[in-house]
Amino acid sequence: MVSQTVPQISIALSASPAAASQSAVFKLGETRLSEEAPWGNDASVGTDDEKVEIDAKLDQDFDAEIQTDFNALEFGPNSVEFFGTRAYGNQFVFVLDISYSMRARKGVRYARAVEELVRAVSQLRPDQEYCVFLFSWYTQEMFYGRRAGYTKAGGDHAEKLETWLGQISLDAGTDPRRALSLAVQMKPDAVYLLSDGHFNQPVSPNSETGWFDTDGVRSFESVLQGVEQRFQDTPIHSIAFENPFTVDSMRTIAEKTGGHFRYIRTNSLEPADLDQLSTALRLLEQNFGREPGGQAEYDARMNYARELISSGELVAAEYVLRPMLEGEKAPPGNRALLEQMTDILTSELKGIRIEDFEVSSDVFATVSDP
Repeated sequence: MVSQTVPQISIALSASPAAASQSAVFKLGETRLSEEAPWGNDASVGTDDEKVEIDAKLDQDFDAEIQTDFNALEFGPNSVEFFGTRAYGNQFVFVLDISYSMRARKGVRYARAVEELVRAVSQLRPDQEYCVFLFSWYTQEMFYGRRAGYTKAGGDHAEKLETWLGQISLDAGTDPRRALSLAVQMKPDAVYLLSDGHFNQPVSPNSETGWFDTDGVRSFESVLQGVEQRFQDTPIHSIAFENPFTVDSMRTIAEKTGGHFRYIRTNSLEPADLDQLSTALRLLEQNFGREPGGQAEYDARMNYARELISSGELVAAEYVLRPMLEGEKAPPGNRALLEQMTDILTSELKGIRIEDFEVSSDVFATVSDP
């Protein structure tokens, strides 16, 4: 609170509950107001308009410094929280990517998504409802292909969901359009969309490719175009999952529908699937020898590094790119991609390298070694 005394002195007061509170906790920033009023202690100095303007500025600064400690909030009963994003209502649909890329890091990526999804629905009250759709180039409806419908969050529903998700086989492709078509037709309070890959479609469209409207008509707009047309009244909370290259597209989906966006980083920098790195290094030496150089090798290194970044193997990607980053000459082509990957690795690794982990020397062995 900001209170004025006589003479006009601004005093900053802060208060906190004596015991833990279940309501929002408000914190004042570190800025301290001067003991002397901005116009001095002489009440005759300064016009009324100037005082009103300064008081308004103080109120604005005060409001800007209030922070809500969401960990201390007791959210309303009609809500659910998934990977840090909270939605309100009684009916929710989760649309989850099950493309091959979700098996990254020896399957830890998919397992992490499943664990969080089960945790999320476990929060729901028995009278709330939810549905899950899984997508690759095909859509799997919740609980062994039954007709799409809500499940009450009562009894052992979370255990059944976990069992079903544990029996899923990952598949080719990343096309959520049919799953999103089914989701919006259920008129949920919110949709969660989680994906780790760029959207694509099969070369030869199958029976589930595209958008499906309630009248059975199929159309082939892009994911973003279809979202803009169909989700005007339903927010999509989008989650770019462990792949920084998907941030822009997933953020746009959330923005277009009034939802929230979140990027979930890989939860560990420790390399998990070193076979990818070992294979890339062997191929590089087979094709280009020991001395780095030339546009063809630069292109190959960038392609391997991009795959490694997409898979969450960030320290391995840095090792593959290192000869380019430390070399005297930058590659003449694909500069934008190189800069993008450099920015990603700088932001996420913060100086950590593969040498900081225990990695067998066999990984770095090459085919020409004696």
